[in-house]
Amino acid sequence: MKNRMKVHNVRVVFLTHVEPGENLGVPRNRKETAEEKKARKQAVKLSRRDARSQKKQLKTAFKHEEIRQRKMKAAQPTANRTVLQF
Repeated sequence: MKNRMKVHNVRVVFLTHVEPGENLGVPRNRKETAEEKKARKQAVKLSRRDARSQKKQLKTAFKHEEIRQRKMKAAQPTANRTVLQF
């Protein structure tokens, strides 16, 4: 039998800017006022909105890069042609 190399799923993450987030493991104050609760929930909504925005920007950037690379490959003189060298 041939030795086969196992390929595992590899996830590459590019982080351009990392901000320290709020420690989500800290329990909330059970005696918080309505204003504090509203502010806390608004902060969570804002952070989720920012995360969605960053995800969308990253997906768009990769999509544009893929299109750019496909155009460059198609523009090469030997693209989609068979080249025989003797």
